[in-house]
Amino acid sequence: MSRLRPALALLAWGMCASAHALQMMTMKLDNGAEVLVLQDCANSKDYTCQPYEKSFSTGDSARLERVLSQRGFQEVLLVSGGGNLDEGVKVGEVLRRYGAAVRVPSGQACVSACTVAFLGGVIRTVDADATYEVHAYSGVRSGLADDDRARMVSYPDRELEHMALNERKTARHWAERLFSYAQRMIGGTPNGPAIRAALALSDGQKSSYIASGQLARDIQLIRQEGAAAAHTATMNIERSSMEDAIALLRTHVSTLGTRSEHALNILDTMFSSAIIRTAPLTQETLLRMGYITPVVGR
Repeated sequence: MSRLRPALALLAWGMCASAHALQMMTMKLDNGAEVLVLQDCANSKDYTCQPYEKSFSTGDSARLERVLSQRGFQEVLLVSGGGNLDEGVKVGEVLRRYGAAVRVPSGQACVSACTVAFLGGVIRTVDADATYEVHAYSGVRSGLADDDRARMVSYPDRELEHMALNERKTARHWAERLFSYAQRMIGGTPNGPAIRAALALSDGQKSSYIASGQLARDIQLIRQEGAAAAHTATMNIERSSMEDAIALLRTHVSTLGTRSEHALNILDTMFSSAIIRTAPLTQETLLRMGYITPVVGR
């Protein structure tokens, strides 16, 4: 299959006419076929990026739908540092509806929400010298809102316990959505009622964050260190809550539909990495876990 010219050419492509979170543009391969490129504005040297143009954001999936409904492309190339997780899922669903082949091209990276969108490709390829990087989801990765931080520093015991209870529900919502999405993208059929039953909340079941003593340790740290410890404690809650949800799915994996084990491994790999650091996956891991598809004669 024809390849792109040198990877640095990615930086010199023409800009789209209007400002959006992801830029969408076309480029010709050596054989004359056209590909669609989805990339962050930050990858464009000759363009002044707006704050909302630098990652996956609300509206990208609708724009992609319009583009793909008008014409087909040999491939869709993904080059992004991530962004809105919800939009990453929606972009992936659009890619699947239109039977798109996706690729992370040579010398470039697909990170976080981009990796979720990537799963929507019918044929999924990561070039040997491209990077595919995952990290655990966080709604506060860039910091806490001022009001939330102030309350947590003032009343850490009350606020952390309240947050742990709320985050448990949020994590189980995302576990259901991401697990079912990954399962469908790799050719499985989710058993929705069984998935929801596996994740059903029990009022008498404590989160591991509370039961393990991490709550008490974080309360003490916040009292000693203030705002910085509050941010860390919040990410501890997010991570622990998702680990609890994945553990529940793992316990019931045989009932969750076809290819459930593979989908759960994908989810587990994403969320076993750190929140504040990304983890690049090797070609071997990508193939073994089902992120990429084997392609003959590429």
